[in-house]
Amino acid sequence: MFISLFYSVTYGQSITIPDPPRVNFVSIDPANGFTKFSWKPSDSVDVVAYIIHVWTGPEDTRVVDTIEGRFTTNFTWEQPWGNISSESYSLSSLKPTEGGGKESKLTEPHTTMFLELEFESCTGSMKLNWNAYGGWGDSLSHYTVYKKENDEEFTSLSVENGQLSYSDNVLNPYNKYCYFIEASHKDGRKSTSNMVCDSSNMPQPPANIYAKVSEIIADNRAELHFEVDPATELSTYYLIRGENINNITDTIEIKDQPGGGILIFEDELPEAKPYYYQLLAMNNCGLEVKRSNITTTLQLDANNTGNRNFLSWNPYFEWPGGVGNYEIYRSVDGDKFELLSAGPGPSDTSFTDQVGNLILEQGASEFCYYLTAKEGGTDLQNPGFSKSNQVCVNAESFILMPNAFTPNGDDLNDTFKPVLTFAPKSYIFIIRNRWGNTLFETDDPEIPWKGDSKGKPVPEGVYVYYVKAEDQQEKILEKSGQVMVLFPEN
Repeated sequence: MFISLFYSVTYGQSITIPDPPRVNFVSIDPANGFTKFSWKPSDSVDVVAYIIHVWTGPEDTRVVDTIEGRFTTNFTWEQPWGNISSESYSLSSLKPTEGGGKESKLTEPHTTMFLELEFESCTGSMKLNWNAYGGWGDSLSHYTVYKKENDEEFTSLSVENGQLSYSDNVLNPYNKYCYFIEASHKDGRKSTSNMVCDSSNMPQPPANIYAKVSEIIADNRAELHFEVDPATELSTYYLIRGENINNITDTIEIKDQPGGGILIFEDELPEAKPYYYQLLAMNNCGLEVKRSNITTTLQLDANNTGNRNFLSWNPYFEWPGGVGNYEIYRSVDGDKFELLSAGPGPSDTSFTDQVGNLILEQGASEFCYYLTAKEGGTDLQNPGFSKSNQVCVNAESFILMPNAFTPNGDDLNDTFKPVLTFAPKSYIFIIRNRWGNTLFETDDPEIPWKGDSKGKPVPEGVYVYYVKAEDQQEKILEKSGQVMVLFPEN
C-alpha cells in the first residue's frame, strides 16, 4: 500500500516526501580506507541531491555529506575511517521546496566490514576476523579472502559459507602479508573491507626433512639417518615411531641440533618386526612445523624347506624415488657374505634361494642372509639406503644313502657312507651281512665303509646298513636299508 504524505508550506502548497535512493553497496577501498557509496537514483523526478548519513547510535545519525544531482549515483568519502572501525550508513533524497527542502526517509543501513588480523608465531598462521556485511540480507552470497605476499599480486582464498574468520597457515618466515575481504551479492555486487598487514616474524622452519637411512645394526637395534635443511633456524626434533604407517605416534627421542644437517638416532626395537619412523621439527612453542617422509626398518625372515631357503620381508616405505632395487647377501657356514647375483626385483617381497647343491655337494648346513634396499631415481648421487636384520637358517636335517658302490680300487665310487645335511652331535654307522654279523662300525661321520671286513674285501652282494645321528637341534635321525656291493672289472 502506497501512502502519500503532504506537508503544508508557504503559499498554501502541499509537498510530497521524495522517494529515497536504493543503495547498491557501501565499500571500503583497501588501499586507503576511504568509503565508497553506490546507489540507484530516486524515482522522484524532483530530487536534486542525496544526503549520506552515518549512524552514531541506535536512533541517531550524523550527516557525512550532501551529493548534488538526481542522477549522481556514487560518492567516495575521502577519509580513512574504514581503517578504524566498521560503520553503518544510510542515504536519503532531497527535493527543493519553497524556502528549503524536503528529505526522504532513510534507507536501510548498510554496514561496512572491518577486518582484524593477528599473527600467531607459535602456529605460524595469520588469524583473520571480520564482521558481517550488513544491508543485503539473505542475498549475500559469500565472502572471499584476498591475500598478497610482499609486493606480489593479490590472490583469492575461498571461505566456507557463513564463516567470518580465516586462518592462513601457508606462510614464509619474515615476509609481509596483506589481506582484505570481499563480500559478494547474489547478483554480482561486491563490497570490500579495509586492508590489514603483518609480518610473519617466526624462526625459519626446515624446507625439507629427508629420512634417508634405516639400518638394523644388531638383532634388536636400528640406526636412522635424517637430512635436515641447513638453512633452518629451529633446533628441536622429535623422533616418533609406530607399528604401522597410519599410527606413527610414539615419541622415541628428542634431540637438539642447531643448523640442521645430518641427524642420527638409534632405537632399541621391542620386537623382531617392522617399525615406521618420522622426524618432526618443533618450534619454540613445542608445536610441529615440519615432518619427514616415513622410513621403515626392513625385517627379513627365512625358512628352510629341504633344498630351498625361502626369504620374505616387508616392503621399504617410503623414499621419494621409491625402491630402486633390493639386494640379498648370503653367508654359508660362517664364510664371508657375498651378493647373490640373481636377486629380487624392486617390487618383490620374497625370494627363494636354491641351496640343494651346496647341501649335497659341499655339506653346507647353515645359511645366513641380510637384505639391502636402495632408493630409485636417475638423478640421485647419494640415494637412500636401508639394511635389514641378519637372519640364519639351518638346512633341514636329513640323511641320504646311496644304494650301491664299487670298491674295486679305481677311485670311482669306491666307498660307502651316509650323506648328512648337518653336522652331527652324535653319530653311529653300522654295516651287517645278511646273517646280522657286524662287518663295520664307526662313530666318525668322515670314515666310510670300503667294502671290506677285517681288512679283506667282502663278497659281491647285498648288505644291510644302519645309521643314527643327532643334529644340532638335538633331533634324532635314523635310517636303515640295503646296499649293493659290486666288483666290476677295471
